[in-house]
Amino acid sequence: DYETWKWFDSCLFWAIDRLSAREEGDYKVYTGLKNVQLDQKSVRRGDFPTYTSTSRCKDVAMGFMQGKGMIIEISADFVKHHWVKCCDVSWLSKFPDEAEVLFSRSEPYASNGFALQV
Repeated sequence: DYETWKWFDSCLFWAIDRLSAREEGDYKVYTGLKNVQLDQKSVRRGDFPTYTSTSRCKDVAMGFMQGKGMIIEISADFVKHHWVKCCDVSWLSKFPDEAEVLFSRSEPYASNGFALQV
């Protein structure tokens, strides 16, 4: 329930906000979804209703997909928009080789930044 987690949510939201301001580079990120399929190959509008873990390494995302599912590729143009809040968390991860980039929960984004590979 949200009441239990609201302080953690608030701290995580603001930490990602602050760290995203220091992000540098031009990179795509990927997330693997197990047992999920979409009919379309791309979407023009996307949002993150919750925190979303991605990786700079496509192979890592494919490992989370576990064979049957899909990979979401998020373009470098989308990642670097000022309204997108994400940060590299590999420096504090138990699994730094995953090259994890964490996206904050957010308002809907109007962008062409999502590309789906099914």
